Amino acid sequence: PQGTSLGVDDNFFTLVCLVGIVFVSHHLFYVKNRLQSILLQLSLLVLMVNIMLATSRRGLIFASVYILIYLIFWLAGWVIKSESLKWFRRNSYIFLLSLIATLSLFGYLLFGVDSFKRNQWLANSSFDKKESVIYLNWLTMTCQTIFKGQLTYTDVQNRNWETDFNSKYPYTGWASGNYHLVDNLNELGLLEVPSDAQGAEIGNWIKPVKRESSCYYYSFFLNGKIEKGKRYVASVYCYLSPDCNISSVKINTWGNLMGIRSWYYDTTKRGTWQKLFVSFEADSGNYRVGIVADKNNDTTFSNLKGSFIYAYPELYEIEKDPKRPITWANNQFIQIDSLPGGNRNIIPKGVSCLKPYRKDFKYIDKDSLLLYTSRLFRYTDNFEFRFNPSVFAYVSPDFDGDEVYLFAGGNIFGHTKHKYDLTKKGTWQKLYLSFTIFEGNAWVDYGFRKKVKTPIDSIKGYVLFAYPLENFLTFDPNNPITWTGSNFKLVYPLIGDNVEIVPKNSVGLKVDRETQSKKMNELSYNENLIVKIKLKNHKERVKTSVYAYVSNDFNGEKVRLGGSTKNIGGNSADYYDSKRKGTWQKLTINNWGTVGDAYISKTFFTFPDAEDFKNLKGYVIFAHPDFKVLNYDPRNPESYTSSTYIREYPLVGENYSIVPTGVAGARYDRTTEGMQWRDLYHSTTVYWSLDVEAGDSVFSSVYCYVSPDFNGSDAKLELRGKVSGQTVSRYNLNAKGEWVLLQARGVSTEKGRV
Repeated sequence: PQGTSLGVDDNFFTLVCLVGIVFVSHHLFYVKNRLQSILLQLSLLVLMVNIMLATSRRGLIFASVYILIYLIFWLAGWVIKSESLKWFRRNSYIFLLSLIATLSLFGYLLFGVDSFKRNQWLANSSFDKKESVIYLNWLTMTCQTIFKGQLTYTDVQNRNWETDFNSKYPYTGWASGNYHLVDNLNELGLLEVPSDAQGAEIGNWIKPVKRESSCYYYSFFLNGKIEKGKRYVASVYCYLSPDCNISSVKINTWGNLMGIRSWYYDTTKRGTWQKLFVSFEADSGNYRVGIVADKNNDTTFSNLKGSFIYAYPELYEIEKDPKRPITWANNQFIQIDSLPGGNRNIIPKGVSCLKPYRKDFKYIDKDSLLLYTSRLFRYTDNFEFRFNPSVFAYVSPDFDGDEVYLFAGGNIFGHTKHKYDLTKKGTWQKLYLSFTIFEGNAWVDYGFRKKVKTPIDSIKGYVLFAYPLENFLTFDPNNPITWTGSNFKLVYPLIGDNVEIVPKNSVGLKVDRETQSKKMNELSYNENLIVKIKLKNHKERVKTSVYAYVSNDFNGEKVRLGGSTKNIGGNSADYYDSKRKGTWQKLTINNWGTVGDAYISKTFFTFPDAEDFKNLKGYVIFAHPDFKVLNYDPRNPESYTSSTYIREYPLVGENYSIVPTGVAGARYDRTTEGMQWRDLYHSTTVYWSLDVEAGDSVFSSVYCYVSPDFNGSDAKLELRGKVSGQTVSRYNLNAKGEWVLLQARGVSTEKGRV
């Protein structure tokens, strides 16, 4: 019986049989009555067979020795003229013939039948399959380990029962437990399988696995090793009788897998055959696929009504195809081949879409949120690429959810969430993202959500998803999808005053009222991250620029290019001059910060007192962003300037020899961007900063040249911050036309930055 050990009992039982054999054998030398002889021989046969079937090695050895001695006495009866040997020989025929037949039968069953036939016989028998397998394995081990001591149970299991997997026959390894074979699948309505295919029927005769307040039946029918880059589909047909009260039946996977991990039988459609699928992939590891049937609020199947049948499990590789949801979905779904929507022609022909199952909606208690989300793509750390996934979404006109979206997560930057425009329900819309991984891994999900009051609230209508794609791009200033932070409109060719400052053939990114905004406190805003890097040393600079155009009727605020990091150095933002709307302007920043911290630069504008951009007037166009990672070098103006300049090399002008050899100059003129402060228009270059303690001495210098025709009012070097002393050094405008060294020095009055 299950749970007992034969390690001791079999030897004791053998000892009892041995006593009986000795007693019976003694009478074989004297008994002359035919009936008594027959009874003695049959008793001896029964005792001998019991020893052989007791799975005792000692018993088998004794039986073998006894048979050998028995044969010697039997043969001696032919040679030696002895009355007792004569009766022993006469009282042995039935025993010997029966023993030979029995040993031949056992030998044939254990060693002469192939494993397929052995499994087939067991499946058609009424024996407990699990206990029969265990018993026959131990019996085989008992016999074979007499001659081969290193034999393992696994070796015997494989030899006795291992067969090639065959979807048609449950006894080839894919059905477990005391199932009943079902032969007439075609007659039961399953026409998709071969006529000789058999199924496994499970009912109240099965002994399930117990949980605390429930129980379940399971059977593994597929297993193997995952190959990276391959996606697998496993399936099985399942039938629940109309009266079957099992709680759930599903095909399930085990392992570190991605994809559709389980697929449930639709119990509202009992009495029908349903094909259950799983579709999965992984980078490495092993997988298992099987069927699981749960019965809630019961720890046995004794109250199970009806039965269920599963049949014809399969496994095959499948190529990813955006037209077929089974190749990319990660949750059970309803497949729809006839797409709704008047604009369905924006999707390629032959595409099927998926409709999520209600059972996959989750209630988030702390947010009072009804949520459906499903994984679409997963990416590993790769800073070189700009990931550009997309999916089409359709929302029914009666849908009452709050949001339908495509979303990316992880330590990433860019356009990470795109929402369906719910003002245009009943149409297909393409949702797309564009992001770069800063560190670690990233993932892309699609889904929808609704704020609810109770967990039993529902979502009206439905949402469909179809045709997901993914592109891998690199940063390109003329391809806005590689640096956008939201949905946008392409603009080409560019027009507007001063457009000649923009590099030729540039493509613009247009932000207007149809662009999805982000929300912060009482304002909406738009941002497009151009670069995000980790600063490696104290001399490293990130210089970013972008061209911007603001329409005359634009009612947003603070259009700018900004940088952000801990202890940022340089001008943290360069603002578009809103007094000159309708013109192209170049925005430039040159920043540095704390080593090891992340630095970002981005375009940005705000729209105060608004939930979104629906009331935004006009538009903003950004074009041709550029960034450079430089090391500060006083000989190279590119490393410290933050506005347009003309590189001067070699230097000319009176007294130029005071400037160290190899130094290039930054020439500022009327083309240089500046800022208005009160009645003053100025250009300021912040080229260095450092943290100081109170009492620290600070010194700075720069070589300066002012042309004779310069009509500005001032040119100076200045120390800013909590510092006292000679903090300003001005160029003497009465001595234009020569190089001079400007020097500023002072003492910090408190801890801070200068």
